[in-house]
Amino acid sequence: TNDHHAGQTALHRMGAACNCGIRMEDPKFFKAQWIVKTDLKFEATKAHEGPVLLYPYIYFTTTPDTHEKPSAEIWRINLDTKKRELVRSMDKANMANGMVLCPPKPTESKTVIGSFFTCEQGHNKGMKARISKTTIHQDGTHTYEVIVEENGKDINFNSPNDIAVAPDHAIWFTDPTYGSIQGFRPNPPKAPNSIYRIDPETKEVKRVVDLGGDKDGKGCKPNGLCFSGDGKTLYFTDTMLDDRSIYGIPLNKKGDDVAPGAEPEHVVRVLPADPESDNAIPDGLKWVDGLLVTSCGPNLAFIDPVKKQRLGDFELGDHFESVRHLCAHAY
Repeated sequence: TNDHHAGQTALHRMGAACNCGIRMEDPKFFKAQWIVKTDLKFEATKAHEGPVLLYPYIYFTTTPDTHEKPSAEIWRINLDTKKRELVRSMDKANMANGMVLCPPKPTESKTVIGSFFTCEQGHNKGMKARISKTTIHQDGTHTYEVIVEENGKDINFNSPNDIAVAPDHAIWFTDPTYGSIQGFRPNPPKAPNSIYRIDPETKEVKRVVDLGGDKDGKGCKPNGLCFSGDGKTLYFTDTMLDDRSIYGIPLNKKGDDVAPGAEPEHVVRVLPADPESDNAIPDGLKWVDGLLVTSCGPNLAFIDPVKKQRLGDFELGDHFESVRHLCAHAY
């Protein structure tokens, strides 16, 4: 079937991207297992979110050691040499979380390998929440710039979480209140759980989806996000334990806002084997060959957004617990 073909294509692309092999166990459906080259040793990286691939480097953010002080970092691995390098230390990474590649510019210098945007959650220890851009040069050096940051007046963020680039090159990012709940951002939160858009030319930031505030720490927590292949629909995950779902919302004709009067429409719940588990959440979200791919504990879940059906899971196994987010954000 077309579903089977799309699933196989998606799985093989992810396997190639992660330098892993794929073994198809069920020809009728695309259940599979990772066969990993052991020399990569991703389990030793504390990989949390990202990653972005700018060959030969793969960049990612690390899991914070504590929320009492800024403790996330940005690292990179050279896929040829397997060497790991610290790119941005705890005091500079600003509780970095989601990352996404920047579209290449025709006018970009030939010395530039590429760039990526990062969600920086900020911290009560004097660090502002912001969206930044890191550019990697052929000599391995980096340049850094702030795209937009909170100012305490007309721009107030909670803890920017994940990020995507629209077909028109605008930056869209989720901003849940997790930072307030976890104690490293102002409480009560500065803004409702939201999704924002940054204009690619003017850098103007606009709240395009208002998902409301929290009540007793509960409320919609937008996390991963992506666009449909035709760019007409925005999809995002809600990672609250009492929901854990994927939603879609149509965009207007220009694609620079949601359609007038549109509200998020439920696509599917993404429940783990243990419904009480707080680890198996639909975190990252990617569009791959007509399917939505998200994490669910040590698995990747494949969803048909048209049928609103969870087609099946890509089983990573317990060995991948420490890198489930890394894999979920790869594609």
